[in-house]
Amino acid sequence: MNNRLKSISKFILNHRFISIFISVIFIVLSFAPINQYYLIFFSIIPLVHILNNRKNGFFTGYFFGFVYSVFMIHWLAFNEGTHPIFATISMILGSLYLAINYGLIGLLFSFIKKYYPNIALWSLPFLWISVEFIRSYGVFGFPWIALGNSQVKNLTFLQIVDFGGIYLVSFIIILINILLYKAILSTKNSYKNFNKYFITIALLIAIPYFYGIIVLNTNYKISNEITFRVIQPNYGSLEKWKIQNRKKVFRNLDSLSMQSGIDSIDVIVWPESATPVHIRKSKYRRIVENIVNKTNKTLILGSPDHFYKNKKIVFNNSLFAFESKNGIISEYDKTYLVPFGEYIPFSNKFEFLKKLNLGQSNFSPGEKNNPFTILNNKVTLSPMICYESIFPQISINNVRKGAQYHINATNDSWFGNSFGPYQHASQSIVRAVESKRAFVRCANTGISMAITPKGFVKEKISLNKKGFFDVKLKTFSYTTIYTKFGNIFAIICVIISTIIFAFIFIEKLKQKIKNRQEMKTGN
Repeated sequence: MNNRLKSISKFILNHRFISIFISVIFIVLSFAPINQYYLIFFSIIPLVHILNNRKNGFFTGYFFGFVYSVFMIHWLAFNEGTHPIFATISMILGSLYLAINYGLIGLLFSFIKKYYPNIALWSLPFLWISVEFIRSYGVFGFPWIALGNSQVKNLTFLQIVDFGGIYLVSFIIILINILLYKAILSTKNSYKNFNKYFITIALLIAIPYFYGIIVLNTNYKISNEITFRVIQPNYGSLEKWKIQNRKKVFRNLDSLSMQSGIDSIDVIVWPESATPVHIRKSKYRRIVENIVNKTNKTLILGSPDHFYKNKKIVFNNSLFAFESKNGIISEYDKTYLVPFGEYIPFSNKFEFLKKLNLGQSNFSPGEKNNPFTILNNKVTLSPMICYESIFPQISINNVRKGAQYHINATNDSWFGNSFGPYQHASQSIVRAVESKRAFVRCANTGISMAITPKGFVKEKISLNKKGFFDVKLKTFSYTTIYTKFGNIFAIICVIISTIIFAFIFIEKLKQKIKNRQEMKTGN
């Protein structure tokens, strides 16, 4: 039986395409909505084996990245906001683009292995995190599929993100995979160094868990405690925008907002683009103002907005905070727009790109992006719209400005009951834990959640359900190491990777000089 298992394992590892598919499947099963988070700690071993035994690292990494991306973002093909053909093409193009990151990791690994074979495997975590970190910035920044996001159901382990961010979690995951791989290799050599690898793995698992236990049992000072009413209207995105449905949409929002218990509420929250009109300049604004005047509550809602700049109309995806008698007291305009979903990249520089019609909206990045101050300046909120919640730099920057709570208004209805809404919702847990600030997530069709600063989901409305919940959320005044120093760990990984390549460059330069000298001597 053991010989048969060994032969099967050998067959799999020697066939790189099979190995990569197995690696990808285990990784994907670690993420939401499956959430078998423990699989991630050995799922990369087949990929590591192939990289370690093949010269063409770029092709191996690129193929892995493409398959991984297709599995992780396949839900883009279900986008109801455009034609299925365009949706499928955008998913494939997105996967081809994201795969470049992993091709680069493979290429850099192969390059190091050529000159420093003894440290190549140990350089892989630094290379991976460097690329994972750098790709989170820029027009096409997309940290959605960072390996550390697989641990949202492993809350004790996840607490370490308040120290080094999601990149520290990803680093530990990759390093454990490499140590397991080295331990497996050691069994071929009379188990030499096996115990050393085993002890190191045990420590890499134990230290984050030990840290997490301390954090989960620490009573941090409470910064504030307020009660939210979170509304999930559950309207299909296309249905909501039909003119004949406008009154029905507002009646629904009004009814859910005014349910019993309203007297004990501090803040009512509606989702992204909750109003099927540009509410700031619409006649329907009086409905919103009637709600806040009647209840004397703060109402935060998502709505598209527009204004004129240099005689041209500009559209924003916005959040507004309304208060009794004062109307709009705060406005936030979405800064991180979805490429090809909410705008065409570089269309602000090249006007002809705006004429492309791929089913996208026509928004511009907002300029009003400061935290909300509400309830007579007693509470400060960190506003985020839709997929802005996947960027840690947004949330920690707002916490540095004094934000006590995170508010994420989103609309994932475009992607139906696919993996997308589940993956998106799970990342709100990471944002809460890394900043130790309570998180309120209000979604049009779900998943709406109230998350404690330690990552526990206190209230939740499942996908494709209409309803609301009232929740009293405490938040901490404690400032995490990650909030103070940001992505310093990821930056260290970039520096170490750069140093490795600097040594290689120096070695190559020395060898080149030596060869020239030998040629001169020979002549």
